[in-house]
Amino acid sequence: MSGVFNQAVAGILSVIFGIASFFSSNLNFHKRTDDVLFTIAAVSDIHMKDSAVRRLVADFCFNDITKTIAPDLLLLDGDLVDESKDEYYDSLKSSFDGWCGVENVLLTLGNHDTWEDYDTSHEYESARDRWLEYSNQMMAFRHDEVFYHYVQSGYHFIVLGQESSSTAAEISDEQIAWMDAQLADASADSAGKPVFVFLHQPMSYTHGVGADDVDDDDEGFRTAAQSEKFQKTLDKYQNIIYVSGHTHKALNGGKLNGGDFATVEKVGENITSVNLPSMMYFGWSGLGGHVISGGGAVINVYEDKVEIRGRNFLTRTWCEDVHAVIDIK
Repeated sequence: MSGVFNQAVAGILSVIFGIASFFSSNLNFHKRTDDVLFTIAAVSDIHMKDSAVRRLVADFCFNDITKTIAPDLLLLDGDLVDESKDEYYDSLKSSFDGWCGVENVLLTLGNHDTWEDYDTSHEYESARDRWLEYSNQMMAFRHDEVFYHYVQSGYHFIVLGQESSSTAAEISDEQIAWMDAQLADASADSAGKPVFVFLHQPMSYTHGVGADDVDDDDEGFRTAAQSEKFQKTLDKYQNIIYVSGHTHKALNGGKLNGGDFATVEKVGENITSVNLPSMMYFGWSGLGGHVISGGGAVINVYEDKVEIRGRNFLTRTWCEDVHAVIDIK
């Protein structure tokens, strides 16, 4: 019965979103101008299951990313699946293979990707290995660790990953030291260009995520103290664009230093932090206990600046409130 219901809902949503995107006054088949050197489409928290509704949302989003945005790079920033199950990854890969035509894709490891079952199995190693298997099928760039360094068109991408199955990121001193070395190489190689750092979780005390004390746990890092060390390491280098997800907060604000939560915030001296909404849902009301989102970001790199725009890939519309421009030093 639930399968029939999901199929019916999927059909209804297909019609609704198709009509909404066709008639929306905000619809913008934006083609980048000649002065845009590089474009990234970024989404997070897909939370795929063996579900017709979730497949439909992913299909629509991947199609808009490919056909409308046509980015040089696509980031899937963690929580790819709701639980680490082969059938959930197969569902994601089927949607990806069918609707995503972006050649260069990077994936990060999210906390849900380390959970084989919500309640009984948080076996990090086996879930990590399953993530490695599927991410290597979806990416052209081969990697054998949850953190890796990727270079495309002269731009450097430092991809990080948690080292336990905790909800918050547990990043070891060894991984921070590795990141430091990669950032040093990237900054030396690409002076005057942005360097991108991707991790599923935001840093503590950013985007409304915090702890009462530096030794406390929070929803960003396993301890705020480790997050502080992480941030100080990042802030040693200029033109850092840090992209996270995890919070499921809707696209909001877009102005630097914009209140308790903004999608884009200035952190320290040299970091611009971007927190992506859940592509699948946010909140706790509506269909299946959630509100369908479709949100993400489009990042355009110019000679002297980086532009960050909020995008709803499901309804194919721009979020005009989220539009930040960061000057390159």
